[in-house]
Amino acid sequence: MKLTHRHRSGIPGLNMTPMIDIVFLLIIFFMTVSQITKNISAEVRLPEVAQADDFDLPEPLEIVIMADGEIRLDGNPSSPDSVAVWINTIAGKAGLAPKQLEIRMRIDRDCDSRIVNRIFSELGTAGVERVFSSVVKLQ
Repeated sequence: MKLTHRHRSGIPGLNMTPMIDIVFLLIIFFMTVSQITKNISAEVRLPEVAQADDFDLPEPLEIVIMADGEIRLDGNPSSPDSVAVWINTIAGKAGLAPKQLEIRMRIDRDCDSRIVNRIFSELGTAGVERVFSSVVKLQ
C-alpha cells in the first residue's frame, strides 16, 4: 500500500462574487447620481444695470488727525465735537444718507488714541458705515 501526499501547487482561486456585487452597486450609484445632477434650465430675466454715469456718488471725505491732536475735515481745522455735524451737513447737501458716505481717515502714528476713538464714536453717532483708516507718519 502506497501512501502519498499530494501537494497542491498553484495559487488558490479568488472568489469573484463579492467584487461583481460591488461593481454593480457602483454602476447603480453613478447612474442614480447622474440623473439627479442633470441641469434643469429655465430662462430667467435679469434686471438691467444702470450705467455708472447715472450715479453721482460724492468723493470720499477726508479726516486727518495730526500728532498734536489737530483735526482737519477736508483740509479745514476742526474739533472732534463737530464731526457729526459736518457729516450730516455734507450728507444733506448731497441728498444722501450718512451711511452712503465714504470717509478716509489719515491718522498720525504719534497722536493720542483717545482722539481717534472719539472721532470713530462721532462717526458711529452720525451713522457712517464706510470708514477707511490708515496710520502714517504725518509731517
